[in-house]
Amino acid sequence: MGRKSRRKGCEFERELAGLLTNELGFVVKRRLGQAREGGCDLTECGPFVIEAKRRARIGNVYDWHKQAADACNAPGQVPVVVMRADGKKPLALLALEDLIPMMREALGDIR
Repeated sequence: MGRKSRRKGCEFERELAGLLTNELGFVVKRRLGQAREGGCDLTECGPFVIEAKRRARIGNVYDWHKQAADACNAPGQVPVVVMRADGKKPLALLALEDLIPMMREALGDIR
């Protein structure tokens, strides 16, 4: 990976950490050294293990999700890929099997 691509990825990780910090009310930071040591890109947000991807176009999301899943090291952790293509808004990807319990919980008050 070239220097420009690495810089672009680091900038997105900082952007995402700032956005999550503002929205969640606690500090979310980049995990420095994660490229060498493995693991997720951001400090863990409860059960969510976050992998950040910034590309010109969204690519192989299954490989990215596997990378996030491989970073999970405790039961109950949820791998999430947050990705953004050039000129687009960020999207979050998680497995349907992880989404359904969240939906069930959120919809419990409605039913």
